[in-house]
Order: sequence, then structure tokens, then C-alpha cells
Amino acid sequence: MKAIHSINIFPLHLVLQVVLLLYSSPSWSFEVYSEAWLESAKSALESANKTLQSTADQELDTGRLEDIKKKLLPIREQAQDCVAETEAVVQRRQQDIDFLGSKLSKEANDVSPSQANLVQEREALAKRLAACQFILIQAKEIKEKATAIEHATLTRKLLLKGPTVSELLQDNLNHPKTWWKLSRHFLMMQSGLQLLTGAYLIALLCSVVLGFFVGLRLYQIWIAATKKPCVDKCTHFLLALKSCSARLLPVIGASVAALIFLNCVLPLAPAPFITQLAYGLLGYTLTLSIAGAMLNPDPPASPYLAMDDMTAQALSKHLKRLLALGFLGLLVFDSGFSDALLETQYLLARALFGIFLFLNLVWVLWSIGRIPSLGGSYRIRLLLLAALIFALGSEWLGYRNLSIYTLTGLLGSLSGFGIIWFINTLMTDLFDGLDSGYQPWQKRLRQHLGLKDQDHIPGLIWIRLIFSAAIWSGLGLWVLWVWGLSHLGLDLIMTFLQEGFMMGSFRVIPLQIVTALLAFSLLLALSGWFKQNVAPGWLSNARIERGARDALLTVTGYLGLAVSLLVALSIAGVEFANIAIIAGALSVGIGFGLQNIVNNFISGLILLIERPIRTGDWILVGATEGFVHRISIRSTQLRTFDGSHIIVPNSELISSQVTNWMLHDSSGRIKIPVSVAYGSDLEKVRAILLAVAHQHDMVIIESNRVAAPVVLMTGFGDSALNLELRCFIRSIDNRAQVFSDLCFAINAAFREENIEIPFPQRDVHVKEDSSFPSSSIHQGKTL
Repeated sequence: MKAIHSINIFPLHLVLQVVLLLYSSPSWSFEVYSEAWLESAKSALESANKTLQSTADQELDTGRLEDIKKKLLPIREQAQDCVAETEAVVQRRQQDIDFLGSKLSKEANDVSPSQANLVQEREALAKRLAACQFILIQAKEIKEKATAIEHATLTRKLLLKGPTVSELLQDNLNHPKTWWKLSRHFLMMQSGLQLLTGAYLIALLCSVVLGFFVGLRLYQIWIAATKKPCVDKCTHFLLALKSCSARLLPVIGASVAALIFLNCVLPLAPAPFITQLAYGLLGYTLTLSIAGAMLNPDPPASPYLAMDDMTAQALSKHLKRLLALGFLGLLVFDSGFSDALLETQYLLARALFGIFLFLNLVWVLWSIGRIPSLGGSYRIRLLLLAALIFALGSEWLGYRNLSIYTLTGLLGSLSGFGIIWFINTLMTDLFDGLDSGYQPWQKRLRQHLGLKDQDHIPGLIWIRLIFSAAIWSGLGLWVLWVWGLSHLGLDLIMTFLQEGFMMGSFRVIPLQIVTALLAFSLLLALSGWFKQNVAPGWLSNARIERGARDALLTVTGYLGLAVSLLVALSIAGVEFANIAIIAGALSVGIGFGLQNIVNNFISGLILLIERPIRTGDWILVGATEGFVHRISIRSTQLRTFDGSHIIVPNSELISSQVTNWMLHDSSGRIKIPVSVAYGSDLEKVRAILLAVAHQHDMVIIESNRVAAPVVLMTGFGDSALNLELRCFIRSIDNRAQVFSDLCFAINAAFREENIEIPFPQRDVHVKEDSSFPSSSIHQGKTL
């Protein structure tokens, strides 16, 4: 009967399991990677492959290769997602099929359709998986092929050889008059001067003169109104930049006036040479002022970098010469003038320009070596010198593309490093000023945040870290771009920063982490400002004790830290369910080696809640006595009467005996022992002691809470009568000073009333022993 019963129940149970499997397993969406998408992806791959095959023997444009790889990028990503998702669904379907197993009896026929549907769906998914894998493999192959063609094209361009310098010299010496003819023809017919009439030329000259004198007048006004303040590096650089820019205001005014006039009179595209000249002159003037501000600023500014005046002046002179050479190069090689030259003339001018550029760069490297902080960089400077020699040699031997590639990458990297280093120096000095308060506005900011002189701005360390990481990462991207990183490569890097990478089951997204750190620093600074400025104002209106206010302020600070941390973790993408794992790991650590820390932590919470001691209380812990300076979660700081600070773990304050002189009231009693000679008038002595106590301002005379001063006799001494003056004072933390004042006053009063304060006296009696003969004593003395 048992077997029959089990056979009858099994089909229903199995059918229910099948139904649960079908409804519990996520259904596969055929709309995401449909046949239309597969066909579109295959068509795009075939088109890209045909393009690469048709131009295999030709030099394909780099831009077209970048477009091909950019189109392949989303196809590869979608194919990877298709493979991953399809494999997961295929595995689940196979698990469902394995769970159903084979048919056991005729009663299980109702399971067969579901099992057949699962098998059919698995086969369809397997076909789709194969199609996605094929697309992924083909996309990778086409990308590798495009990358290889791009590298080959770049190599051919870099190794393309033209005429050498000797050949160019020979050709130009054979036609010496060509330079003069072409230059004259350019100036007369192509420079833009031919488009200006006589009236326009006179108006242009008047505009330039007017701009010059306006700039000169502005410079005189600025010099008369400027006073040299005491500044840090950041504001000192701004002063130096203003000073150097003001000195060049006449040239800037003339250039701006010429640009305005030419753009109004000759609104042509592209701009004629004369307009390009005005733009170049304005840019050269501005860069010249920046270089002067960095190294050799004009008065009233003064040098502020860590180098001597001679080195700064030499480096500034070489940089200004290099800027002038760069301005000349832009006019000759990046304007309409280069189009007017013959190819041999253009290449010879490039070779001659390379010589002067090489010499100036060598002088700059030599001057940099004289900077104290860069004195040990001779190996790097030798490497840079070798790169410059290689670039100049490539230019002279005819490999001009290689020369341009090397020189552009080298100068771009060096200029980027110099700019980033300078910005980092200024911002570091600005952050230091915020932490120390160099400037008046920085001091006002610190006062507004409620910070003391030695306190740091909360969260500023994270802003420093984020800023340094951002600018040096930007320098890395700049260097990669200067040395030929494609736009696709930059897009991949930005995609990596935005999408991140997987670390186990957690996705690490760099931009989210940076944003989380920035949010953490800002929220931490905001919570510190709230704790120092807002919360005390609210709590001062509440009728609570000072200790309770201090406890609430401390808890507010820790709550702000906790909220800032939780918000930062949420922005970073951390799931709070994973915190349970971290808590488990911490519990293991606590069980092994953090018992003492947790004990102090819990004790700190008890101190903040129960408040047996408060900030400002005078307490005695064992042999340590002092005022409570600060109560934190782990420990309590005591400030002794000597001015030193003692760190006491909170567990000792909870488990040990603590004397708090100011727990419920700041008043306390002091005892002054007094001794007078036998025979003194005790009533008179008591009256004097009470009078002395009543004359002191700190002694409480009348109060419902404490007793009035009293004089008690404590006993008969060997040589004096012992009394004791007991009185309550208003502030027990002034106990030592009040005790001293009363002792001085008692001594003066006793002297005035001729009351003797005795000192111990002893009478010594020598008793002779009859058993010891006196004659021997005398004999001993005579010997």
C-alpha cells in the first residue's frame, strides 16, 4: 500500500515543482539581443572588415581607423553582455532540466511538455550564445587588425625621410633671391595690408597709439595705489601676476586696440596675417607676464620661490627668450606666411629654427640644474638633453615627422609638468594658509568655523588628497595625449573611470570614490561648523547643565562623523548589507585583541550619558589630580596644575574610585590647622580666625546649603593647643589660593595680637648610672 500511495502522489508533487521552476526562473528576454541586432552587428563587422581589406595596401587615414574602432566598441560591449547573460540562462535551464530528470512512469506524462519546452529553449539559447561569441571574436579580430594598420601607418609616417639639411642648403643657395621675392610678395599681396586703405592705416595707427597710452595710464594708476602686503605664496603670485601684467599694460592695450579695429574692418575667415600677428602679440605678452610673475616679478612684488635671485633671473631670461622664439615660430610656421614659401624654403627655415630652439632649451635645462631642490636631477636632464639631440638630428637627417613627434611630446610633457607643479605648490600653500590662518580672510573663516589656532579644518586633508590625485592624474592623461594617445584611448580611460572594474562581487568606480571622498570631507567640515557654531547656541537656551551640553556636543560630533561616513559609502556604491560581513570580521578582531579598546569605547559612552565627570571638573584619579580638559570616546584628558596633559583611559574612570570636587556644586570646604601656645586666650584666637575667614571674598558666610565658618579644637598637643578653621569657599578649584591667603592673614593677625604659634620643644635630662664609677669617667676625659 505504501508503494501504491507514493506512486499516486509523485506526479502531482513533480508537476508542482515544474510550475515553481517555470515561475521562479527569470524568463529570457529575446528583445534585448534579437535577430535584428545580430544582423545589424554582423553587417557592421562585415563593412568594417571590407574597409580594412580594401585599403590594406594603401595608407589609411588615422581618423577613419579611429571611427572604425569607435563603431566597434559598443558592438564588443553588447556582445560581451550577450555572452555573459546567455551563458547564465543556459546554465539555469540545464539545471532545471537536470532537476526534472527522466520520466519514471506513465503517470508523469504531464511533465513531458514542460521538459520539452525547457530543452527547446536551451537549444535556442545555445544558438544565440554561439552567434554572440562569433560576433565578439570577429569584433576583437577587426579591432586588432585596425590597431595593427594604425601602428604601421604611424611607423611609416615617423620613418618617412625627406631631404637633408645639406640638400636644402644647396637648393636655397642656388636660388638666393627667391626668399626676398616671396617675402615681399607676401607682405604686399597676402598679409592683409593690401586690404587697408590709407585712411584705415592711419586709423589703425591711431588706435594702437591710443591703446598704448591708455595702458600706460592704467599702469601709473595701479603703481600709485598698490602697497606691498605681507602675503603667502598664493596671494604673492597673484600680486606678482598683477605687477607683471601692469607693466605690460601699454603693449596689451595696443594689441587689444589693434585686434578690435582689425576684426571690425577685416572680418574675414580665416583671419589675415596682420590679425594673426595681433593675436600672437597679445598671447605672447600675457605668457610673458606669467613667466615673469613665476620667476622674476616686477616691484612691488618680490621673488617667492625657493631659489636665489641670480638663478631666478637667468631662468626667467631664458624662458622669455624661449617664448619669443615660440612667438616667431607661430608667425612663420602656423600662419599664412608658411603657405607663401616654397617647400625647400619652409623645410630649411624649420631646420634653422630647430637649432635656436635646441640651444634655448639646453640653456633652460642648465638653469634648472641650479635650483637647490632640483640639483640632483642631472640624470634626468642628461636624458632630456639626449632626447633633444635626437630630435634635432632627426630634423637634419630628413626624418621630420619623427622630429616633430619627439619634440612635441617632450615639450608638452615638460610644460605640463611645470604647470602642474606650480599649481600644486600654490594650492598646497593655500591649504596650509587655511589650516594656519595666514591671511585676514583665512582667519575670519577659521573664526567662523569656531577653530582654535592649533586646530585644523575638518575634512581639509581629504580635499588635499582629492586635489593632488586629480591634478597629477590629469597630468598623466595630458602626457599620454601629447605622446599620441588617440581620442578613443581617452574615451576608454574616461569610460573606465566612470564604469570602473569588478573586484569580486563589488564594482569599484574611481569617479564615485573621488566623489564620495569629496562629499565626506564637505559633510565633515559642515558637521564641525554645526558643532562649533550652531549647536552651542541652541543648547545655551536649553535649561540643562554644562556637562550635559558638553556631552551633547561630543555626541553631535560623532553623529556628524557617522552620517558623513554613511553618505560617502552610499555614494561610493557600498551596499549596507555587506557591512554585516565587516561587522563579523570586527567581532572576531574584538574577541582576539581589541577588548581594551572596546572597553574604553563603552566606558566613554557611559561617561557621556551618566556624566559622573564633566569638562572643567576638578577630579582626583589615584595619584593624578587635575581639571577635565576633554572627554572623548576612548580616553579623557586631564590638565594638571603644572600645565601638563595626562591621558586617562575611560575604563579607569569607570572601574576605579574617582574623587570629583565639583560634581554637583563648585563650592567646597577647606581645613586650615592652627596651633597656639599653652596659656593663649582661645576665645580671642577663635574670634581672630573667624574674622579672617569673614574678610575673604571667596569664603561663604551665609548660605542655606553649607555651614558658616567654624573653629574647632582638635586636641592638646605636646607643646601647643591644636585648632582647625573650617570654611566653605565658592569655587573649590581656587582651593590652593584661598588656603594660602587665609594662612597669610592668620599669621599677620597673630603677630599683631602677640599670639604665639609654638614650635615643638624637648627637654633632655642626662641621668647618671650608679653602677658606672665616676672616676673612670673622669679618667676617660683626661685621656
